[in-house]
Amino acid sequence: MAEKTFYDTQGKIIYSYSEAGMEIDVSAYEQYPYIEALGDPRKQYVYEGQLAERLQNPAVIEGNILTGVPVAGTLVIEGVSYPVAAGDTELDFSPGTNRFLLQCFPYLDKQYEVVI
Repeated sequence: MAEKTFYDTQGKIIYSYSEAGMEIDVSAYEQYPYIEALGDPRKQYVYEGQLAERLQNPAVIEGNILTGVPVAGTLVIEGVSYPVAAGDTELDFSPGTNRFLLQCFPYLDKQYEVVI
């Protein structure tokens, strides 16, 4: 049984499959490097030619400050993406419940909820 995981230059898994006796068309992914393993993009990435576990994102919210952002990434608030730098970031919240998602690859995505 053939297994392949295609990935981009950052190690982000683009496509992964296991060929169990059937032919799969992977022509759309041939421009990407691959490894012979079955990867889970939600939990893993490719590092130095091997599958590696994505680490928990260490960033925490303290009041209206998002602290400890490990690498530059993206904040997703109500479906809109905003760039965020590594380090600490001050956020503006509306009264009520505020939810957002922090994406800092290769760290796992992390969801937050802040009530004002």
